Amino acid sequence: MRVFRPTISTTIATLVVFPLLVALGFWQLDRAAEKRALAAVYHANQNLRPIEINGAIDVREQQYQWVSATATGEFAQKTILLDNRIRDTKVGYEVLTPLNSDGITVLVNRGWVAAAPSRDELPDIHSPVGVMHLSGKLGPVPTTGIAINEYSDNIEELTDNFLRVQQIDLEQLTKILDLTLLNGVLYLDDDAPHGYLRHWSPPGFNPEKHEAYATQWFAMALIVGVLYIVLNLKPGLRNSG
Repeated sequence: MRVFRPTISTTIATLVVFPLLVALGFWQLDRAAEKRALAAVYHANQNLRPIEINGAIDVREQQYQWVSATATGEFAQKTILLDNRIRDTKVGYEVLTPLNSDGITVLVNRGWVAAAPSRDELPDIHSPVGVMHLSGKLGPVPTTGIAINEYSDNIEELTDNFLRVQQIDLEQLTKILDLTLLNGVLYLDDDAPHGYLRHWSPPGFNPEKHEAYATQWFAMALIVGVLYIVLNLKPGLRNSG
């Protein structure tokens, strides 16, 4: 006959590892739910009439959720390079150029370009001059990178016309560019002119991946629980009488 006699060390280890694995599982389920919600909003917004970015639009909108949008205006002669963007295992930049449209400025994400071997070498980027009509999806800024510190050191002024940033911080860019920036980014349509490599993945892509991760975390938690019980089942003492 075996009796359950847990040791202090295995009990402490289990009390630490088991809830951590369970928490990771629920975190992945939350991520899957977030992605499904984003996907639902995205698909619902595709049925809306495209909005026009002009002086009548609300620059204080909390967040534009991937609505179709058009804008007519001129590019500012200042380009922002969003650093460390990977495509097909290659390091590069996403190219964002402010477009002035009827007193409102929106950052236009024109797509991806490969980075040069040297950090001192700029990619070959040109912003056309003159009035143009653009179309795309108006959504939140890319969620990438880190703010190095509160002194805006994550913004490098490479030349008079080029900035390199680790993240898109609209508040900082508003001060540096001295422009009224819309709270969002116009992601240029894949077939629109004046852009670079584009293939925007819709938000909420592949929530099943997170559900699979959650299953793995829960399975590991179950294994830890079973091992805790099995390893602490010890032979019982026999009665001598």
